[in-house]
Amino acid sequence: GSKRREILPAVQSQNPDLRRLHGVVANREAVAALRAGVELSNAYEMSRPSANVFEQSLYDAKRNLEKAHSLLSNGYLGSQQLLTVAESLANLANDLHDEMQRKNSPRRRR
Repeated sequence: GSKRREILPAVQSQNPDLRRLHGVVANREAVAALRAGVELSNAYEMSRPSANVFEQSLYDAKRNLEKAHSLLSNGYLGSQQLLTVAESLANLANDLHDEMQRKNSPRRRR
């Protein structure tokens, strides 16, 4: 960070930022991204194996959808824009599921 240039430091708190920084410094691409101004959380994600990021992303999406679903009765007031977002989410989820099934098919594993 730099007070003079008004740039926040990458490490805001000891935990989890130090753990993330530890992962970043072990990966050249992530270090370069951090030096270029990419936020620590994004640089950390770059340093992790794609399979781990994919898995975490699915769990995060599921958790967020469960939260939105629990708030539906009081939180959705009939907005057409939000309905369009939900349709987009449904399409993305279906596409993701179809592609995962295709990659997992017995014919593909041969």
